[in-house]
Amino acid sequence: MSKSNNSHNNIDHEKLVLEYHKLKHEKELKLLELRHQEKQDHEKLVLEYHKLRHEKELKLMELRHREKQDHEKLVLEYRKLRHRKKQDRKKLKIKFWLGLLGIISTIIGTGTVVMIRLMM
Repeated sequence: MSKSNNSHNNIDHEKLVLEYHKLKHEKELKLLELRHQEKQDHEKLVLEYHKLRHEKELKLMELRHREKQDHEKLVLEYRKLRHRKKQDRKKLKIKFWLGLLGIISTIIGTGTVVMIRLMM
């Protein structure tokens, strides 16, 4: 019995060893698959990160461009207003001097008329 029992034990042992190696191999395959999937997920995340970063940079560039355009518009508007203010001042000065000349000429004219009447 010991020989048959021993042989039976050997067969069981070999089956167990085979099962162990099979399970070990399956485990290694699953680990490899998981690592591969993890690597793919990581690459996807990196690509998504770079895509989002690029989009963010584009939006920033657009915003800066828009800000620059708005600033240029404001500067032009300011210059127009300043120029208009200068023109208005010039017009006021001209009106003032013309009015003053009108008053002076009226006084002189009236004085001349009075002088002429006095002489007559």
